[in-house]
Amino acid sequence: MKKKWISGMLLALVVASATGLRAQTTSELLQKGIYMQETVGDLDGAFKLYRQDVDMNRDSRALVTK
Repeated sequence: MKKKWISGMLLALVVASATGLRAQTTSELLQKGIYMQETVGDLDGAFKLYRQDVDMNRDSRALVTK
């Protein structure tokens, strides 16, 4: 029983760390920036997220203009 519990916890840790390592998409960064700007009121934080989004997508002008 204890072995199954430990195995389950290890599996949960691996899954949690793997999902935390994936890169953020353009839409995720945009949504976070909008939230920071409109809800939190942190314009500097929102600007950093927008800048990161633009830097990530320099080749796609349609995404950058959003």
